[in-house]
Amino acid sequence: MILASFGASLLVTIVAVILLIPRLHRAGITGKDMNKPRRNKIPRGRPVYPEIPEMGGLAIVAGTGVGISVALAMMSFFHVLADASTVLLLAALAVILLTGLIGIIDDLLGGCSKSNPVTTPPEGMRQLVKAFLPSVAALSLVAVRDRHRLRSRLSGGSTSGSSTPCSWCRLG
Repeated sequence: MILASFGASLLVTIVAVILLIPRLHRAGITGKDMNKPRRNKIPRGRPVYPEIPEMGGLAIVAGTGVGISVALAMMSFFHVLADASTVLLLAALAVILLTGLIGIIDDLLGGCSKSNPVTTPPEGMRQLVKAFLPSVAALSLVAVRDRHRLRSRLSGGSTSGSSTPCSWCRLG
């Protein structure tokens, strides 16, 4: 099952990159790669930065989503990997999709001035917001993990980690 899920994820990611990157270039959804100045094209002492697509991460999100979906389908229809948690995989998929959405919003809102990318501050999301939003997206994983630990404690099983259950999620 893991090989089928990995293979589907890899295939979708490679195909999506091949199809997506030229389309992003044509649509003008590009940014300056500030880490690779072109040394041979320096007008008036200023480096020229190459244009790269900004939303190439969509291919990775799509590949990961397909991989998790294949794993869920194989668990549901072929009953393989009985130990794997469907809820945990769905929570991971939700976190990946929400983080991808944050990246899309950042790429569409942000960007440097095309005339002078070095001195113009980027627009769009601030760094603090970019650092905080993924932790909000990951709350579903925290809730799933805590719920599993609480159920395990109530059924008399052993728990690993902290001995206190989550105080903000009441499970009845």
